[in-house]
Amino acid sequence: MEPLKFNLPDDLVAPEEFGLKLKPDSIRKWLQALPLSCVEQAGEEVLGLLRELNKSRLPAIARYQHLIVVLPVADKLVDALRSHYSSALLPLSEKNIARHRLAVELNNELATGFRLVVHTLVPEPDAYSVKDRDLLVTSLYLAIQQLTKVLVDYYLVYFPEPANIWGEINHLYLLAEQYQLQELAVPHQNQHKIQLVIADVYKCALLTAIASPYHLMQGEVLELKNILFGMTGRVRLLTHTESQESCFAIDISCDHHPRFVASASAFTAVQARFIDLQPLVDQLKALYARQVNPELYTDEYQQQAPTLAQRLRRDMIKRVIDTLNRRSERQHKRQSILGKLTITVGLSASHYHSSNEAPFNPEIDEVTIHTGKSVIQHDNLSLVPMDFEHWRDTEAINRISQGIETVRTSNFEEDNNALDIWKKIYGAQHDSGCRPGMKERYHDMKKLHATSQWTQKNTSDGGMCIFCQPAQTLPVRVGEIIAYNKNTDDPWQVGVIRWLRVHENEILEMGIMHLLDEATSVACRSIRGTGEGSEYFRSLLADTDLHSAGNSLIVPTAVFDAGTELVLNTGDRIYYLRLCKHLLTTRSVTQFSFELIDCPSGETHRVNKLKAMV
Repeated sequence: MEPLKFNLPDDLVAPEEFGLKLKPDSIRKWLQALPLSCVEQAGEEVLGLLRELNKSRLPAIARYQHLIVVLPVADKLVDALRSHYSSALLPLSEKNIARHRLAVELNNELATGFRLVVHTLVPEPDAYSVKDRDLLVTSLYLAIQQLTKVLVDYYLVYFPEPANIWGEINHLYLLAEQYQLQELAVPHQNQHKIQLVIADVYKCALLTAIASPYHLMQGEVLELKNILFGMTGRVRLLTHTESQESCFAIDISCDHHPRFVASASAFTAVQARFIDLQPLVDQLKALYARQVNPELYTDEYQQQAPTLAQRLRRDMIKRVIDTLNRRSERQHKRQSILGKLTITVGLSASHYHSSNEAPFNPEIDEVTIHTGKSVIQHDNLSLVPMDFEHWRDTEAINRISQGIETVRTSNFEEDNNALDIWKKIYGAQHDSGCRPGMKERYHDMKKLHATSQWTQKNTSDGGMCIFCQPAQTLPVRVGEIIAYNKNTDDPWQVGVIRWLRVHENEILEMGIMHLLDEATSVACRSIRGTGEGSEYFRSLLADTDLHSAGNSLIVPTAVFDAGTELVLNTGDRIYYLRLCKHLLTTRSVTQFSFELIDCPSGETHRVNKLKAMV
């Protein structure tokens, strides 16, 4: 990973050497003819143009006019490039690394251009011209905005912040303060309906960093940045604070991001700014309350379950509130320790290994539990008709082999380490096609739920830090559940990836929050509420004693939500639960407290009908 450079060009040359003119009309025509569908090629050409502009000796207004023509095209290209790597698992492929580099350099060159405009307008503190104020305010704003985009792109892929980027962002804002421009409206708004000010775009950068971006789920930093930008007016930057308690602060005279300080009086800085977050936290809490109880805030509310996107947004806001409400640097003391760990990634893989690689046949188990009769499982069928008449068996096989019906297959979980996704989807075909036998299926499951070796760096009561070479790891993402152990005979412990960081030497490091010392693999399906009528999904139970205080259940986020009533299938017993409080939630899994309930009437009818068929 090459370091990003923020130095302004030293020796500028006449624009004619690059074929550039003082009027941007020719550039506008060239951009219109650019094949934007070929994103990488178009991006490289626009990048080349920006580099030529930044090496050209141009008047401030001419440079600005050129940049403002290129800006919307570059934004479209960056969005297209970002769509590939923002949701990709880590470690990134070489192609996605190249896309990320191109997007970052496009934004950085734009930032460099606007910084050159600023540099031209204010070469010395006493050389500021009032007539250039509008151009200066706009260029300061856009320079900070583009550098913030660079920062966000590094957060998106969990790369460390590039050196000197905060020094440049802080310097631009300090310059705005020196000339008392930070609260002036940006005059060149055009497409914007809201009033833009330098202080807001700077506070947006601060808030994005404060929100612990390396702890956010994939892609969340973009959504969060947009939410926070609309709330920056509630954040104040203070030169001093009456409160001596813990807070966030920044020294705008140096190259450093905002940091949490246990005591405001102990924060030594040349240009200290204390960040008053309480009004923002109050607004986020109100936003969260509206999403948890929308019926309290609208007269036209209809009793509808929130969509998955709404639930994910709600849960992200809750995690950000917890981050902004920090009152200590760390809750648990770290202890340095080295050792090897075997890990497997994902709920499906954690369930598989925690169950000692047992087959997952909850429908068959349910029939056996309710009827007391065994159900035969053939190599070619997940579930055979219960009356076992030969003609029905043969007919079922024929219907499946002809593609009329398919066996139960769950494609909910993102098994990105599956080597043969084609076989996974079309594995329902008969022996004349691609359906594997039981032995082959076992080996497929081993591949699907592979393990990898990591090195433990440190540990604490709450979890641990581990690292790995990128070539040796399984694909990972923040919020993914993992199972791990140190020795083959040890029980599989369960944790969740809380943060990720890719170091400059490409070492992948992640923080694991410990959840369960030993989990019980179970199956769950919803019978009322969110996910009602679903198939069985792999889940993890904290304690086999369902009456124990503090017991919890880990289930897929996309399927279940608080209030869902479900069937819990342990393989030899059936229970009925209602999910209560979120204990932990990510894009992949949610850990709920729960309460036992009686068998719902609809489920009783279903069970009686099942018994009558046997």
